[in-house]
Amino acid sequence: MRIGVLIRHHIHKIQSYGENNPDELSNLMNDTYSKRVFNLNWPFFAEADGISPTNRVRYWKDHYAIGDRRVRACSQWYERDREAFSRYLRSKGIANSGSADPSLPVDRPMRPASARNIRYKAIAVGNAQNLLVRVILSNLGRESFGQNQWEDTKSYFEGKCACCGEPKELHMDHGVPINKSCLGEHRLGNLRPS
Repeated sequence: MRIGVLIRHHIHKIQSYGENNPDELSNLMNDTYSKRVFNLNWPFFAEADGISPTNRVRYWKDHYAIGDRRVRACSQWYERDREAFSRYLRSKGIANSGSADPSLPVDRPMRPASARNIRYKAIAVGNAQNLLVRVILSNLGRESFGQNQWEDTKSYFEGKCACCGEPKELHMDHGVPINKSCLGEHRLGNLRPS
């Protein structure tokens, strides 16, 4: 189970514990305590209305009512924090003392990274790779072309369409399409009349 799923699964139990132990709620809202106990750089809980706009991304959007306070839980957890979180749960009697909590959903084996649709900042990795290749290719040389080069290209094709050979009105077309899969470039060698 991923660390975020584990944390979110226990938030309601921690919320209940905080309602019964106001001192612990204050501790969970303290950044020094959260750093010492969980290795978090932000408080475990923060007042929902008191989170600065720059720190909102550090907390899950769900609100939890603890007494008269509305709080959000920190989302900045890493796998290295799992043991500290489990130790906290056991010390407060929130989870069983055994290694696994039977109330947790059963783990499903993760697919290998190569089989998952891995994303980086909402760009599929395959698209990012294509984009990188396009950027590299587009920065190799800085050739430019104007009307004279376009006229030379049309005369190379004898004033006819490169596809069908018809001598009609010609438009600038690309031999290798400019898209994410073909990676065509808007360069003189890729232009053809059609």
